[in-house]
Amino acid sequence: MKIKIMTSEALAYLKKNMDVLCEYYLKKEDPEKWIRDKIGKAAFVEVDSLEFNEIELKIDDKNPSFYDDINIKDFYLNFKKINDSFATDERVWAGLSHTIFYNYMQKRWPLSNLGDDKIKQSILNHFFFNQGKPRCYQVNTLSRLWWLGKKLYQEDEINPFYMLDYISHDLNGYAFTLFGSNWSNSPITLKLFFDAILNYEKENNVSIDRNNFNECIQYMNRLSGILIIDMCDKEFIHNKIYSFLKQKNLFDSHDAI
Repeated sequence: MKIKIMTSEALAYLKKNMDVLCEYYLKKEDPEKWIRDKIGKAAFVEVDSLEFNEIELKIDDKNPSFYDDINIKDFYLNFKKINDSFATDERVWAGLSHTIFYNYMQKRWPLSNLGDDKIKQSILNHFFFNQGKPRCYQVNTLSRLWWLGKKLYQEDEINPFYMLDYISHDLNGYAFTLFGSNWSNSPITLKLFFDAILNYEKENNVSIDRNNFNECIQYMNRLSGILIIDMCDKEFIHNKIYSFLKQKNLFDSHDAI
């Protein structure tokens, strides 16, 4: 399977004129046809150098986000050979959103459920980059699947997605805060962070909720402000996080698992 990216001309046209183009999304018309009609030329270019397996993302009509964690795994593994530079290109995700995964996008973000004032915003947020970087990578739907997959994938683990599984019950609540921190860009540091939390839960028979998880993130932010985290001994970082949790006396505020 080849993928198609959106041309710069088409991308600029759509974002500039979205006020009058929402109707095409509402009618679910074929983007390859109607965008071509609007700009007078093809709106998508096939990437000949990359070949992928065909993939169908899962969707639950009653709860569109239900399969997000599964889709992250499937999507990233299928498109794993996309490099980081390519994955920061808005044309890639706009192209995939309007071609191969257009039906999925329509079901994931049903526009008919929205008021007129929110339709344009939903399209711009989810089909395009409409936020500053790096936040836009997590707001754009397909970019989010790829980037969360990449960041939460550990090649040499028995379960390479064990970190994703840990936060899968509340992806937005955990991921936006976690990946708003610079230190989380390091796969090694991110693994140390999760392993310290998982070890603490296992050894003390407690469950860390989102508030305490986010406080650990804030603690890591403070550490990274005074230390070069990547240069520190791994055990040192692990123990710092573990000790931070221990000092919070979680036994007093959480029920045992």
